[in-house]
Amino acid sequence: MRIMTVMTSLVLTLALSFTVIAQRPQPRTTEIDGHTMYTLMEPGGIPAIFNPQFINVNTADSFYYDSEPLMVVISGDDVRGYLIFPR
Repeated sequence: MRIMTVMTSLVLTLALSFTVIAQRPQPRTTEIDGHTMYTLMEPGGIPAIFNPQFINVNTADSFYYDSEPLMVVISGDDVRGYLIFPR
């Protein structure tokens, strides 16, 4: 039951995040050999995460806004949400 609560919370947060994503600037496009290439961020724009800290759903619920987009990863009984845009 707890996993379903976690999954429901993460899925709802992800669904609400589409509003935020829709407001983002459009990616830069480049044509190469008849193919459109999309640049979403500059090289090196994603910092490495060496020692991630995980928090439980109750803590996350009070720490993050419902509109913040998450990427949800489910592996067996382990469900994790990763913030897409760093603070």
